[in-house]
Amino acid sequence: MSTGVIVAIVVAAVIVVGLVVALTARARSGERALRRRRNEAAAASRANAELKVREAEQAEHRARVAGAEAERHRAESRVRSERAEALEQGLADEHLRDEEDTPAQDSRSRSEV
Repeated sequence: MSTGVIVAIVVAAVIVVGLVVALTARARSGERALRRRRNEAAAASRANAELKVREAEQAEHRARVAGAEAERHRAESRVRSERAEALEQGLADEHLRDEEDTPAQDSRSRSEV
């Protein structure tokens, strides 16, 4: 073989190796960029999930408060209903008599002052 052919083969081999190295480096760079974007997307997704959890906890708290208020209103309604039933059945006549006597006592105490 002549020296020129050997030089041409070596130059071609160096060019091929250079291209392989360049393409490999470019592929690694692309993989790093993709990995970075994946991590950023995962972090954003986690942050969004944490926000939704906090919002859900707040909504659950508001629902518990509303449920407690509704139960209190139901209890007050039951008390008033029981009082009305007691009045209808004549079981609270002494309460009515006490209410009739109270205004008279109030007017006496005011005139004494």
